[in-house]
Amino acid sequence: MNQVTDHDPIGAVVCVPTFRRPDWLAQTLKSLSEQETDIRFAIVVVDNDAKNPQGTQVARRFFEKHQIPNVVAVEENQGNCFAINRAFGEALLHFPLADHFLMIDDDEIAMPNWLAEMISTAEQENVDVVGGPVVRQFEANSKTSVRDHQLFLSIDGPTRPVSQIHGSGNCLIRRRVFEKLGAPF
Repeated sequence: MNQVTDHDPIGAVVCVPTFRRPDWLAQTLKSLSEQETDIRFAIVVVDNDAKNPQGTQVARRFFEKHQIPNVVAVEENQGNCFAINRAFGEALLHFPLADHFLMIDDDEIAMPNWLAEMISTAEQENVDVVGGPVVRQFEANSKTSVRDHQLFLSIDGPTRPVSQIHGSGNCLIRRRVFEKLGAPF
């Protein structure tokens, strides 16, 4: 983990759970390193494949070349919820001054203004949870039934309250939510 000094606090932490997609993880991390923002942020990668932690190797190589504060961990209990809880737990522990905790999946690419827009929305709307849009791109041979499934439909329209966020791979949660919930998250 890169050390952070008190005079240069981390304002946000991006959590990336990963499972057997090392090539995609590399692309996700690259997109995070290209964020256009003045907000100092860290990245937490949690590999959920303890038997063959290729994601851990990809993340460590990436952080050797990029000066981004980070934590790389392996979650031995297999399952997305275990990896997500571990990522948020590591983020809360290692970056105690951060207020915004974001998550992006290991098969997503963050647009250059993603981090700034997510935090700006939380601040402007004075909300604790923000879900961002996901533009889905499928492989050419994907079935129509998969492409048209409700899970993959975007929520179109202006920023507004919604009953639920469809998916967990593109969200922001404020620290106070975790403090109210308590572990496990």
